[in-house]
Amino acid sequence: MELFTGADEAEVARREKIAPKILLQEWLEEFLKRKDITRLSDGSYNVEGLVNLANLKLTKLPLKFNHVSGSFWCEKNQLTTLEGAPKSVGRDFWCYDNQLTSLEGAPRVVGAYFYCRNNKKKFTHADVGAVCGFVKGAVYV
Repeated sequence: MELFTGADEAEVARREKIAPKILLQEWLEEFLKRKDITRLSDGSYNVEGLVNLANLKLTKLPLKFNHVSGSFWCEKNQLTTLEGAPKSVGRDFWCYDNQLTSLEGAPRVVGAYFYCRNNKKKFTHADVGAVCGFVKGAVYV
């Protein structure tokens, strides 16, 4: 991997520490170029498409979302909160493989599947129902 070529141990450790920040910065730059986003007056975003924040080593969501017409993927991070997650998602909502102890902030409406397996807390269908008023598809806990 080019990131580690010619680096001593100290440099490798430094690069591993900043790599998530670089990944997030690149993601934000690409996201803000999208033609299918609208920034609302409260600073949140509507997205006519999907949002893929998977596997970016996030501890929190980088933006506040209102509605995402496609899927919203934030799995395989180190999220401890869903603060900033969309209020509604047209397709799937995936927040599995994180460090969540609460589903507070999860969408109220999910148009397809809700995946929240493998978090710090083992969630139940009742936990999902307590925060999400409508899930059209299956719930995976």
